[in-house]
Amino acid sequence: MSGVCIRHSEIPGSSRLFVDFLYDFPRVEAFFSHDPSNPDSIRKSIEEIEYPPARRAAIVEALKETNPKITT
Repeated sequence: MSGVCIRHSEIPGSSRLFVDFLYDFPRVEAFFSHDPSNPDSIRKSIEEIEYPPARRAAIVEALKETNPKITT
């Protein structure tokens, strides 16, 4: 078995915005804070995530209902 790699632009239904985001970021950079192909941008976006402890606790409680065997 062998794999085939195709560009997202070849997949029917891919939006122009999505394709430009992946392959021609300067065309859409006004709409996004970080360039997905730039490792420094990815690092910066991770650092900007605000996820306070109260929100984390709420998610843990919600997941307990879905997955009752998980304990914290």
